[in-house]
Amino acid sequence: MVLLFHNNEYVGTTTIDSFGFEPTVVRVDTSTLDIIYHYMLTGDSNAQPSGLAHSTYTWDFRTDVLSEHGDLPPGQK
Repeated sequence: MVLLFHNNEYVGTTTIDSFGFEPTVVRVDTSTLDIIYHYMLTGDSNAQPSGLAHSTYTWDFRTDVLSEHGDLPPGQK
């Protein structure tokens, strides 16, 4: 789960639930984050999950709205 803030105000989280693996977060520019979520697939050890879901979060400065594009791990909204 990633907590999102805009101008020091809490906006929300990227997923409803937290899960056991730290995501990879890359700040693309002042309004965009790329996030890679790591999750287990059948047969994975919990030390090396092989499932990946890629999402991009973009803040629209004109409308003050956050948009999300891409995929989330299974079971996440």
